[in-house]
Amino acid sequence: MGLNLNYTPNRLVDITTLTEDQWLSWRRKGIGGSDVAVALNSSPYRTARDLYYDKIGVVMSDDGPDKSITFQIGHLLEDVVAQIFAKKTGLSVYEDHWMYQHPFFPFLIADVDRFVTLPDGRKAILECKTAHYDMQFKWANGAVPRHYELQVRHYMSVMNIDVAFIACLFSNNENDFVWQKIERDLEEEENTIMELSAFWNNHVMARVEPDVKEQAENILDRLGVPASVVINALYKQIIYRNGIPFSLVLPTAPVARDEMTDAEFNAMMQTGLNAAKTDRSRDASEVFADLRRGL
Repeated sequence: MGLNLNYTPNRLVDITTLTEDQWLSWRRKGIGGSDVAVALNSSPYRTARDLYYDKIGVVMSDDGPDKSITFQIGHLLEDVVAQIFAKKTGLSVYEDHWMYQHPFFPFLIADVDRFVTLPDGRKAILECKTAHYDMQFKWANGAVPRHYELQVRHYMSVMNIDVAFIACLFSNNENDFVWQKIERDLEEEENTIMELSAFWNNHVMARVEPDVKEQAENILDRLGVPASVVINALYKQIIYRNGIPFSLVLPTAPVARDEMTDAEFNAMMQTGLNAAKTDRSRDASEVFADLRRGL
């Protein structure tokens, strides 16, 4: 389609005025830099399904205290990383406390760590990272971890900026420090925007889990039935029956032994014994075979 580069990003909100909960609420309004690799299934930490539930406001329970502390430490060290970068490069680094939005793709948002003033007066982006000393090999020979690269490229897209730097500190020694320059790639940017658009519109806005949609569409593809045909058929059945054409019930969870009285447990065991005596039982291999077939 070709990207229109004649734009200035929209300012959404001054993040210094927000509480943490308010900041998270604003982030749920779109896809931020750290979300990109997750949406594209390129994150080593989270899945697209995790991101989907985050964006629709369902809080995931895997963010324990250790993860929260790690995040806070990384945030506190951003200024240290920025100072080391400025010292080693001689470039001017400054903060900007605004959350930005792409004017043509409003679901793309950016909360950039720092900006850099280049010698020719142009603006660049600086993303500040910290990592364990053992992770240096992932940055060797000019490499940048893919999920971080996607994050920085996203910021360049939203901000309409052609150059970015990513810097990482591995210990409390400024010599254990690396920085890389990343230049804008419009072809990759266009492809990424198309994939993020699909995630946002087909999943978040439609309230359809990524895995559920993909699995269902794979089955329909094998059957040679378009998804639109199934959806129309379902809608017609709802109209015809004046309700949902199938039962909506919560499955009954199995009762654990410690949740049963002795009398209830003995009655259950007696039922099984009586079934066995009257030959109303089934061979275990048959039962497991049915389960494997999904019966």
